[in-house]
Amino acid sequence: MSAAALNHIADTLYARRVDESIHAVVLMGTAHSFCAGVDTARNPDDARMMIAAASEAIERVAEAIEDFPRPVVAAVDGIAAGVGLALALVCDITVSSDTSEFAIAQRHGYEFCDRTAAALVAKRAGRARALKMSSLGERLSARIAQEYGLIAESYPQAWFEQHVMDLVRRIAHDRSNVY
Repeated sequence: MSAAALNHIADTLYARRVDESIHAVVLMGTAHSFCAGVDTARNPDDARMMIAAASEAIERVAEAIEDFPRPVVAAVDGIAAGVGLALALVCDITVSSDTSEFAIAQRHGYEFCDRTAAALVAKRAGRARALKMSSLGERLSARIAQEYGLIAESYPQAWFEQHVMDLVRRIAHDRSNVY
């Protein structure tokens, strides 16, 4: 995910915050992938700069979510790594499929770790766990992420979307009001 895409999320949340017909927002990925981080494959020489720009943009998304008057739900089905993990963790409610994985580093090693994701994991799960995940490129299963307090709940992958819609209906009382 690029800094531009993250800024688009923030812009949309800011633009829609006065729309009272929206009772909740759901952020989902596609095809069993929430967000694997910043796409550095096209330009590996600029990887650090791209990750830094995305980390700055995620701060803007966090502010937009904080200012948004209704719940923003991250529905993680697949991998949430680097800035993808940060995006999931800045949401008000984070749920996942039971097959999802969570990682601070989008590649093995500390140099490709997203500092914002690391700080969010440290805040929720403790500094030692965040450092271990960062240093070893460790991925957490949905079960462990829930134990650590990173996510609220995990659902069976086969019925994941149904569970997310049920959750959102409980929040919104009407599926047509979900943006």
